[in-house]
Amino acid sequence: MTMTGSDPFDDPRNLQARILRVLTALQLHAGSECRRCGTTVCGHVILFNIVLGDEAKALCLDCLAAQEGREAVDLRDSLTIYVRSKPCLGQGWRYAAIKEQMPPDAPPTCLFGAEERPTPKPRVEERLSRASDALVPDERWDAGDMACGDLLLQLKIRMQALTPGLLFELRALDPGAVNDIPAWCRITGHALLSEEHPIYRIRRKDDR
Repeated sequence: MTMTGSDPFDDPRNLQARILRVLTALQLHAGSECRRCGTTVCGHVILFNIVLGDEAKALCLDCLAAQEGREAVDLRDSLTIYVRSKPCLGQGWRYAAIKEQMPPDAPPTCLFGAEERPTPKPRVEERLSRASDALVPDERWDAGDMACGDLLLQLKIRMQALTPGLLFELRALDPGAVNDIPAWCRITGHALLSEEHPIYRIRRKDDR
């Protein structure tokens, strides 16, 4: 399983067989030692190994990043979004969270430090309303409790239709949005001006 060429994770055929393969890989390799440095590898990082082609290597995040020639945080963020957007890998993500006794939709503690897991703040929308004079959105979208895989796809479409420089306000209730929206903005180049879950204000990037 790799991300090169046509994406096998988007193939609607044999979905159940792919889910079984993912869950089997997690059962076999989660909690094993990294083949290069000996660090214990969590189930979420085993999913990253699956995406990059060989779960049996069981490389830790730092060793995967070195192999790919990327920064560990950048690789983590992009693969987290990718894994959560695919049905078979998403099942594995939830399975790994349950096995590690974590909330399935929250940023896992094995990948994200405490400073990257913002705690909910009370009366968010009211505070944003009082402070919104400098950030009046040109477009708004209420995504409700849409799961982050579909949410990011719809957000991409809506941002592409927006004139560069305009301000987009997103309301997203999914708990995973607190991690996925900032990561998506870093990857795509759009400017995240404010993030007070469930409200996110994003400046459309210039395409030049």
